[in-house]
Amino acid sequence: MALGLLMAVGGIYGRDLQAFLNTPAWNLQSFPARYIQIDWTGGYLFARAEAPLPVIVSDPYKTGGVHSLTEARMIAREKARELATARLFGALWQLNLDGEGSIGSRMERDGAFKSRMADLGDLFQVRSRRTGMGRVAIELGVPFFGARGLYALLADKHYNQSSVPELQFGNPATDPISSIIIDMEPFSDFQVSLEPRIYTAQGRLIFGPEMASRTCAIRYGLVGWHTSANRARLDRRAGEQPYFTFAGGLRGPRKSDIYLDDADVTRILGNREGRQALRRCNVLIVVDQRSAKK
Repeated sequence: MALGLLMAVGGIYGRDLQAFLNTPAWNLQSFPARYIQIDWTGGYLFARAEAPLPVIVSDPYKTGGVHSLTEARMIAREKARELATARLFGALWQLNLDGEGSIGSRMERDGAFKSRMADLGDLFQVRSRRTGMGRVAIELGVPFFGARGLYALLADKHYNQSSVPELQFGNPATDPISSIIIDMEPFSDFQVSLEPRIYTAQGRLIFGPEMASRTCAIRYGLVGWHTSANRARLDRRAGEQPYFTFAGGLRGPRKSDIYLDDADVTRILGNREGRQALRRCNVLIVVDQRSAKK
């Protein structure tokens, strides 16, 4: 079973990270299951699990069984961790990768990608541990960003392999563009993914992992996700002069890719700073929280 193969690799790094102890309510989030949380804005995937404390044997002369509270907690903690690990691997398997499918579906058809994902377990970190009411609970998380994040595994040689296309015409635009903010209203069926692509209305690719700086993608993701335009403008990569636009429509079987109207494409690609914003992953996508998909 594919999930079994995933569970056979990597270990668990039990490092508590203050950065993901509290998820702001305004972050774009989705909850594929009651024990799974995806924070697309902050860049984390969490899984929760709990296990009951085993019965403690009170007779010190009786062989077998659990004879102390410490031993009971250790056993319950290990069981909770094993279950949280399985759930986190399962959530990663189903996580939307791009317009073609999930991480799991890519692994099934791409041997090289599957080999890169063999280190997934090394990214797992402890979010919290709790003991009470006869149970032990644990939350594990995997970050998307940074040298020990998911994008460090995703950003392989297909990243930064081609240039952002340039429009050739007499008087190129010179007004400053520090970033591109794309509002997905009214496309409620848009699905958030790790590697969204942007096209022209005619189907020409103008942004995706192929054009993105690998360094920037690892640092803070291919795009930034927000629940409002105001929040997007506060993002550090928005800069002083963001270019705001609405998506022209959706592409791809999973509706995770976007196309822009011709006027927007001309404005962005006809501007050196616009092309640079794309290359540096200074792209922010605004999605209504109610539209966040599983």
